[in-house]
Amino acid sequence: MNAEIITKFKKYYSDPMLQEVSFIDEFCDPDFKYQDPMREIQGLENFKNFHEKFRGNLHMIRMKYTHQSILHDKAFLSWECELEFRVLRKKICFSGITVLIVTDKVIWQRNYYDDRTFMYESWPVIGSLLKWVKVLVSHK
Repeated sequence: MNAEIITKFKKYYSDPMLQEVSFIDEFCDPDFKYQDPMREIQGLENFKNFHEKFRGNLHMIRMKYTHQSILHDKAFLSWECELEFRVLRKKICFSGITVLIVTDKVIWQRNYYDDRTFMYESWPVIGSLLKWVKVLVSHK
């Protein structure tokens, strides 16, 4: 596996607000596939379009990589993310793991994280309700 590809990947995601979306071409294959708990995207151009819109909704995003393991053509990256949407103006912190399959470039990316933390718990009314339910369930 080309370690430089992983370095470019991590550089981009460490602070994507500083990078042009076209930088993704440096480390992702044109037939790139992406998946996370909320979506599945086929093709690099579709992913770049999604990523451009996602970034446009953000006030800030920071990724910190905490561990990395590489085995053959797979890379496992654990991370912590802090982001703030323009509308909510509230920081959301969550952690997860990214699995990459890499040949000459990244051909597949799967992000694993708790989407409840990422989305629903950050919403004012729904978030408070979910946190309250968690407390009730944990005390049984």
